[in-house]
Amino acid sequence: MRHFILSFVLFFGIVSIAQAQREDVLAQYFTTLATEEELDNGALEQLTEQLTFAAQHPKNLNTATREDFEALPFLDDTQVEKLCEYIYRYGPVRSIGELAMIPAIEWHTRELLSLFFTIAEPTTKDSLAIGQTLRYGRHDLVLTGRVPFYTRRGDEQGYLGQRYAHSLRYTFNSGKVQAGLVGANDAGEPFFSHGNSWGYDHYALYAQVKDWGRLKHAVVGHYRIRLGQGLVFNSNFSLGKLAQPNYATRTTVAISPHASRMQSNYLQGAAATVTLSKHLELTAFASYRGIDATLTKDSTAAQTLLTTGYHRTPLEMYKKNNVDETIVGGHITYTNNKGLVFGLSAVYDRLSLPLRPNKNQGYRRYYAEGNAFSNYSVDYGYRSYRLSVAGETAIDKDGNLATLNFLTWRPLSDLRINLIQRFYGYKYNALHGESFSDGGSVKNESGIYLGAQWKLSRRWVLMAYTDFAYFAWDKYQADGPSKSWDNLVQATYSLRGVTLLARYRFKTRQMNVKEQSALWWRQEHRGRLAATYRLKAIDMKTQLDVSHYQLVKRSTGWMLSQQGSTTVAQWLTLSATMAYFHTHDYYSRLYLYERQPLYSISFPEYHGIGIRYSVFARAAVGSHITLTASLGTTNYFNRNPISSGYQQINRSSKTDLLLQLRWKF
Repeated sequence: MRHFILSFVLFFGIVSIAQAQREDVLAQYFTTLATEEELDNGALEQLTEQLTFAAQHPKNLNTATREDFEALPFLDDTQVEKLCEYIYRYGPVRSIGELAMIPAIEWHTRELLSLFFTIAEPTTKDSLAIGQTLRYGRHDLVLTGRVPFYTRRGDEQGYLGQRYAHSLRYTFNSGKVQAGLVGANDAGEPFFSHGNSWGYDHYALYAQVKDWGRLKHAVVGHYRIRLGQGLVFNSNFSLGKLAQPNYATRTTVAISPHASRMQSNYLQGAAATVTLSKHLELTAFASYRGIDATLTKDSTAAQTLLTTGYHRTPLEMYKKNNVDETIVGGHITYTNNKGLVFGLSAVYDRLSLPLRPNKNQGYRRYYAEGNAFSNYSVDYGYRSYRLSVAGETAIDKDGNLATLNFLTWRPLSDLRINLIQRFYGYKYNALHGESFSDGGSVKNESGIYLGAQWKLSRRWVLMAYTDFAYFAWDKYQADGPSKSWDNLVQATYSLRGVTLLARYRFKTRQMNVKEQSALWWRQEHRGRLAATYRLKAIDMKTQLDVSHYQLVKRSTGWMLSQQGSTTVAQWLTLSATMAYFHTHDYYSRLYLYERQPLYSISFPEYHGIGIRYSVFARAAVGSHITLTASLGTTNYFNRNPISSGYQQINRSSKTDLLLQLRWKF
């Protein structure tokens, strides 16, 4: 405890010296989203990279399309509608501040919009002449490296590469034309050796064109796509239960480049959306790539398709791209001026080796098998200010059904109610289906979600939801039909730069218990109290998290954290984080988001007893070069060693340094 008190005193002493204006708005948004949504690291990393890229390449607000607004998860449907209506009715916007004329666009939303849009006169010029594109295009090169000040067991014996993680990212942007290259190596992966003769373990290369005549959007290379609500195909991220209801009634097709270090769930080939008429759009895509898989002993079939992307050991390298996947699909969309949307999707997926999962465990009995899969769906929606509905109903090649339906009702201008119904048959299979769920997949789940957001005044916002799910077949750690119930209530109060948040979440799920024939209810309680405020010239956030877990035995934990950020000068930004955590074990683990360099994410879990502290600095060297560094240390008071297996660290603390160089030219 003495370490905790001393560290907090030092933290406040150091940070209070700095002079600044405010924390970077985008970093603050990531902090809020990560802690409120509790997204998994994969979805959070993908969302971070996508929004960071958009912020680094802002668009002209006066020529932005509905799809540009809908790509931003912090805007709800009403805000998107009001933005489009305002620009259409009143002509070019002269400043972001002018958006204060729209009651639905609050101050913090205008701050976020200023990151993704610039203000300029609209232009109708469609020229894509190569010379002009190359002349006026902008180049962006980002080099990032992570240096661990410790040695894992695998670094000494087991991993094929060095203990450093590193990546490069090059982007060319010329308005309607973009192109990019990403190369990445995780820690322990070989570089120019052991099968990676081309250097990096993972490369992503793409080029895209938008809004060129009837060609609405086209991507060649690595890309992601979502059709409908994702029951048939979705390789984009999925948001959590707080944000997803606001995101559900939007455009039924979304294509984006895969400009990411993530090595799973992307496509390689081409995709395009073409405007056929005023009301009709056609999207088609094709992909061929190698995917990772665990093969059967005789290597004649794939037992499991892998998504980790790790290739650090000889066994992991053997599993790299050992199955080829071919995917073709399409979607046709009908829209009209009265808010009606209707679409049809079809996807065909073929593997070079058949899937043959191990079905000795009951929950795997209806897993997908074979080497050819097809899925078809109809999606539909209607949008108005008071009432919006959307949904998708899909079948697989065997006729198994999945359906998802949303309803948003605004009985008052400041009250929004969301109702979500889903039914995913336990025999339904879609290899790339991903959508709203409690169990983590579009399979073996039916449920009802009821949520509401009520803006009581400019200062008070209340949010709550309850979600009940039923699983008709076995699930992992549940041998037999089971249920879950998830509830959350949150209140936010804002006044003159101070924001107070209180949240409580209760979730219970039926699970197996050793030596018990019946399923038992596992209970999880999580609470948070947070205050965001300004102390002199420093943006601060103080947060208390608590957790309680019960299934036969009990486990409790708490964490107190303090974060601060300041801009010392126009060229220098500093940030620091301090946290003390105290939990019984892994079951009562807690999470903390930390600010990182561009395109990087840090949202680790903490359990045991210890202290976490980190510092972040970003400095601009002239107008073209930016240097960023993030140094973080975790000291455990009750753990030595840390982790296990190849990841084991034979000490009670670990420190990492993240360095980044960005060159714009």
